[in-house]
Amino acid sequence: MTVYSRREGKIVADKRKKVTEVSSKQAKELSKVKRLEAENRKLKQEVDLLKKWQRFLAEEHQQGIDSSKDSD
Repeated sequence: MTVYSRREGKIVADKRKKVTEVSSKQAKELSKVKRLEAENRKLKQEVDLLKKWQRFLAEEHQQGIDSSKDSD
């Protein structure tokens, strides 16, 4: 492929590398990265859910303490 060079005003060969094929090693790494990203997303959701559950239990516990004070 040839490219017009504005700086020099000449037509020169395009020497940029083009990725046309992914090696099997790169494909395996890409697959692993995608798997790890999916696992990371899932773990973040689980942590978020556990935090919400913990907050709920803390509020329920606090309400139980507050109601027992009222009955005394």
